Amino acid sequence: MAIEFVGLVILILAALVSGPIALVLVLTLFGRIQKLEHAIQQQTPRPQPAQGSEPVPSKPQPTGPASSPFGPTRPAAQAAPPVSVRPKLRLAQAGLEQKIGTTAALIAGVMTVIVGVGFFLKYIYENAWFGPIARVCIIAVGGLTAMVIGEITRRRDYEIVAKGTTAMGFALLYAAVFSASRVYMLIETNTAFVLAMAITAGAMGYAVLLNEVVIALLSMLGGYLSPFVISTGQNLAMPLFSYLLALAVGAMGCALFRRWRAVNWVTMVGTYVLFTGWFEKFYTPAQMAIALSWLGVFGGLFLLVPVVYGLMRRAAARAEEVGLVAANSVAVFYYLWRILYAEHSQAQALAAALVGGVHLALAAAVQLRCREDRRLIAALGVLGTAFLTAAIPLYFVALNPTLLSWTVEAAALTYIGIRYRSRWTKAMGCLVSAVAAAGLFYHLPLHPDPEFRFLFNPPFGTWLFVAAGALVCHFLWRMMAEAQDNEGRLASQVYYIAAVLLAALGCALEWAAYCDFYIEGFHEWHSAFLQGMMVLLTGVVLVLLARPPAPKGELVRAMGVFAAVGGAAFVVLAMKDVHIRAFVMFFNGPFGIAALYVAAMMIGTYRVRKDAQGNPRWKRVPAVMG
Repeated sequence: MAIEFVGLVILILAALVSGPIALVLVLTLFGRIQKLEHAIQQQTPRPQPAQGSEPVPSKPQPTGPASSPFGPTRPAAQAAPPVSVRPKLRLAQAGLEQKIGTTAALIAGVMTVIVGVGFFLKYIYENAWFGPIARVCIIAVGGLTAMVIGEITRRRDYEIVAKGTTAMGFALLYAAVFSASRVYMLIETNTAFVLAMAITAGAMGYAVLLNEVVIALLSMLGGYLSPFVISTGQNLAMPLFSYLLALAVGAMGCALFRRWRAVNWVTMVGTYVLFTGWFEKFYTPAQMAIALSWLGVFGGLFLLVPVVYGLMRRAAARAEEVGLVAANSVAVFYYLWRILYAEHSQAQALAAALVGGVHLALAAAVQLRCREDRRLIAALGVLGTAFLTAAIPLYFVALNPTLLSWTVEAAALTYIGIRYRSRWTKAMGCLVSAVAAAGLFYHLPLHPDPEFRFLFNPPFGTWLFVAAGALVCHFLWRMMAEAQDNEGRLASQVYYIAAVLLAALGCALEWAAYCDFYIEGFHEWHSAFLQGMMVLLTGVVLVLLARPPAPKGELVRAMGVFAAVGGAAFVVLAMKDVHIRAFVMFFNGPFGIAALYVAAMMIGTYRVRKDAQGNPRWKRVPAVMG
């Protein structure tokens, strides 16, 4: 029995290794044939340039032996171009055939071996062949053998064979660790996680060191195929997600040194596909904490993976990386909706607001590191604002649906008009935005009902939603490359001013309603209302004059100066009515608010002075504000 067992193990190992060895031999012979063909082409004498046209030798002019040195050089230059046209075309065609015949075959062969190993594991599991330790060891030995063969072939300059064989070895090691942890329970989750991290670090380090994206890509493909083919149908969320985290961290480490878009996409798609498989089959409300926590981990990782290389090296993001960020955001919002919307809509709103804040913070970081990366900044800004905008109707269920739909329509029309340079679509977006803003005033007073909840109420949420929509349009005009002209700069300023004024007016109305509902006595009401307006004016001056929040332009600057001067007059007049009781001079709330307003004016004065250098029309404005 022992002899039969040893023979069967040897037979299985031989079957696993025979495929890579055959591939090595075939591709080695193919490489030698290519070298021989190339050598023959180089040794073949090139055709003479003037072989078909015989008027050239019939030009004997011995009368001027060397009188014009420019004469002989021109015919030589004219005869040179047609020499190597056909050989170049032939070499290019051979290169394309080689890519199709080797790379595609290599990937197909590696994937076939990995899938075959998975089905082999399932087969011996169902038929109870060998013990669990022997089954795992067979796969691990096969993986190590493939890695050794890959390194040997690499040192003998068979690069294509080395890439596929080495990647297959790493993938088989992934399969061994995953089966040992999830299928046979031979090792604990923590041990499997450490082993998976070690394999990932080895695969990514090997790929980065050799600058070979094929090794990293095939290793990742094998890593994500392993849970599919070795699945036992059990709900093991923590081992699965820990394994996926190890793969994602490996991709993150790869992104620190190499800009491999294919690896990033494979990592994100593989992670969310496996997450979807678990979610659709095993998720229950009792597992909400596990699902949300791991969704946050994966969403955060795949928000950073595409942009970490550009942030470190101040390089602009490519279109594929921006698409990866957008796809990750859509996936996160989808699962937040699936998990929370039915019974926890307000929790989903808070989660969406948190995700939106993370996107806006990352947009600010990108703007500080690489200001030229307008495409990524615009994408992050729009996504962050969209999350924040979506959080408002999710939290306030009773919002005005007409105004919400007009706001979303205005943002969509603005994007389409800018993207496709359609003047009529841009104009329609501006018109719909104006109609949505006018609708707010149509529904005044803000709180006609006797029931009132400060800040967290549908009318105020509707007001903020429309203001956020205007801010989204501002970001589109400010960040999209198609809008970088005088028209775009003007529209960006107009939308920014509209968003600030709408938000400020909504806050003023909300504060007035709070004072009406909760503060008794005219003098107390008057003092509280004036102090709230002073705080609100401080914020308005800052957001209109401080940069980078405020866009460049004289319109925003003029509006900020007007707000600062008008606010200063309001503060001076309000200070005589805010004290209704005895107070300590200088050490009291109203004076502290006034001091904050003065500080905001000084910041605005500094920004106006810095932005208006060289402009004589603004020369005296900072002095007047100071």
